[in-house]
Amino acid sequence: MHWLVWLGWPLALVALAVALWLWRQLRAERGRASELLCARMEVENRFDEMQTQLAAQAGWVDPHEAFQRIAEPLREGVAAVRGQLREVGAGVDDYRAHVQRFDAAVQYCLQPVELIFGADKKGLDELVSHVEGARRALFEARTALLAHPVHAATPDAGAARLAQLESRLRESADEPQHAD
Repeated sequence: MHWLVWLGWPLALVALAVALWLWRQLRAERGRASELLCARMEVENRFDEMQTQLAAQAGWVDPHEAFQRIAEPLREGVAAVRGQLREVGAGVDDYRAHVQRFDAAVQYCLQPVELIFGADKKGLDELVSHVEGARRALFEARTALLAHPVHAATPDAGAARLAQLESRLRESADEPQHAD
């Protein structure tokens, strides 16, 4: 058993040397880890500083504020279109009223046709008077109908107004937006 004791001492010394070497490696790794952590924190700080500088140079704007800047011209454009649609709607209603008056005048002109057959002198005079009044109402209604902008407008006129609106929207979108 004596030789085992002598054999145990060198093994204990080797184990102690290995433990010391591992302990030194652990300390070195911890030192490197703390250095890397400090370097990482320094890089993150520099990154934040650079982002702040870039935002200041580029005129960074809050996303909500940027959305509001974009939405405002759109709101104005939509409001203008709504107003124009109301005008068009009123014009179409007015045009329909003229068409109804014209149709009524035509019907009024056609009523006495049934009275022509078998009419006496007095009835024919009333018929002629009725026809003259009906013709006058018919021609007035037709003139008003033909003079109405909806009837007089060509399809190109509507396209031209739409092109004007589109160009205004593009111009407002092309205007540079400055950060305040």
